[in-house]
Amino acid sequence: MREGDALLVSYGSAGRDELLHAEGADRFDITRQDKTHVSFSHGAHYCLGANLARMELAVALPALWERFPGLELLETDPEQVPSIVSNGVTSLRVRLG
Repeated sequence: MREGDALLVSYGSAGRDELLHAEGADRFDITRQDKTHVSFSHGAHYCLGANLARMELAVALPALWERFPGLELLETDPEQVPSIVSNGVTSLRVRLG
C-alpha cells in the first residue's frame, strides 16, 4: 500500500482468522470461549449505541423466551445475505411453541 491508495475493507471477515480466534472461527458457536469481536468497532470509532444495544438484548431476549418457552429454531443452516459489508441471513424460521 502507498499513501493515497484506496482500500476496500471487508467488515464481514472480521473475527474469522483461525490463528487469532481458534479453529472454526468462521462458524457460529454459542459455547465458544473466545468472545472477542469487533461488532461495535474499536477505539475512536467505537459505536456510541453499543451499550444501548447490549441493554436491549439483555431485556428483549429473556422476555422473548419467557413469552415463548418452546421457541425453536427450524433451520440449522439459513441462507446468508450476500454482502461484503455485513453478516446476516435472508430469513430465520422459528416455531414459537
